[in-house]
Formats: sequence, C-alpha cells, structure tokens
Amino acid sequence: MIRYIFTLLSSIVLLSTYATERHWQTHFAYNSVTQIAVYEEEVYAIANGKLFSINQTSEELTLYTNFSGMHGLHVVQVCTDTARQQLLLLYADGKMDIMRHHDADSKSKAQVVYVSDLYSKPITSSKRCNNITITDSIAYLAMDFGILTFNLENYSFVDCYYIGAEASEVRVEDVLLAGDSIYAKTVNGIYAAHMQDNIVDYRYWHLSNDSSVVFDEQKGKVYETSDGSLWSVAGSK
Repeated sequence: MIRYIFTLLSSIVLLSTYATERHWQTHFAYNSVTQIAVYEEEVYAIANGKLFSINQTSEELTLYTNFSGMHGLHVVQVCTDTARQQLLLLYADGKMDIMRHHDADSKSKAQVVYVSDLYSKPITSSKRCNNITITDSIAYLAMDFGILTFNLENYSFVDCYYIGAEASEVRVEDVLLAGDSIYAKTVNGIYAAHMQDNIVDYRYWHLSNDSSVVFDEQKGKVYETSDGSLWSVAGSK
C-alpha cells in the first residue's frame, strides 16, 4: 500500500494550466515527495516544501496554501494525530499549523489552528523540525537544537531538552520512546535517558558509543543486543 501511494504521488506532475473560467491557476510540481501522512482516506504529502493531499478512493488532489488557511510557506514535517483527529504541520521557520478534522468525512470542515510560540521566540538557533514522534497526548519534536515537547490537547509547549554537554545544542534527527527510556538520534550518535528521571537536566542524558544500539529508520524501532542475541523494542512510531 505504501509503495503504491509513493508511486501514485511521485507520478503527479502539474504545470500551470488555463482554467475553464479563463483564469491562470498556479500549480506546483509533485514529483519529489519526501514525506507522507495518512488520515482516513486522505494521504497527505510534502513535495518541495508544499503540502498536498490525494484521496485514495477518488484520487482527488488538493493543494494547501495560505489561501486555504495555512500560515507558513515551507512545510518540513507532517504527522497524523489519529487519537485527536488532527494533523500537525511544522514549517522551516518554526511556525506550526494544526489541522483539526471535526468531520472525518469532509476535509473542507477542517479547522486550522495556528501556533506561533516557537516562531515568535527570539532565538538565533535554527527552528527547523526534523521529525515528530507522538506518544499519548505529547508530541516529541526533533529539532536542530534539541527536543521540544508539545501538548496536543491544549496546544502548548511543555519542555525543551538541551541534551548536549553542559546543556549545549545538538541537532536531533529523530526521537523514539521504548519502555521507560527515550532515545534521540543525533549527528553525534544516539543519546538515551530514563523517562522517570528529570530529563530536562542534560546530566541525565548519556551518549552511547555501544555499537549494539542501532536506530532503525525503516521500522521505527531501537534494536539492542543482549547476551549476543538481537532483540527489538517497539517504538512509538
């Protein structure tokens, strides 16, 4: 199914066309899909920083822009929060849109909630999000400077984790939660901490140089060897 979706999305290339009402309509090229998120019958995808969706049944294609209620220009992450019937959109400049689906059968009734907290924060670091992991009502955002946690019910940021030495910034590429542990894939390797600890404090994070810990991007799992055998711990993705 996923292979079919990627094939279908990657084959769509739209050019500027002359509409029936004799007005020019601007379309974007969709042959470079980098990410997808599925909600009900709708498959959302990012291509060249633009968000669009295609219905798996009707194959109807929809482009999302500022004209349709979006608040950013370059989408970098899209993630489905099925439990609350909503979609998270992260932009390169730190803006966030939450597309709430009150009626799962009608995307036209989706309400867009704009969260500007990160965008408005006066920091010099990159505000780009590299991945989103959802566990219960919390979204863990893998950021260029560390990890942010976001409450999906009241739309507020909870904590910020600077996991590098002396609370320094580290580019986090992905986050996984398994059992009582949290793992962060970074440019320096895999950091780990125990969830019951005060993980806001960088001293509770440790960088593992053990080659037996492998972050598997395809399956969204953390693999560890125990007594020479390989076993897996299911992640949250």
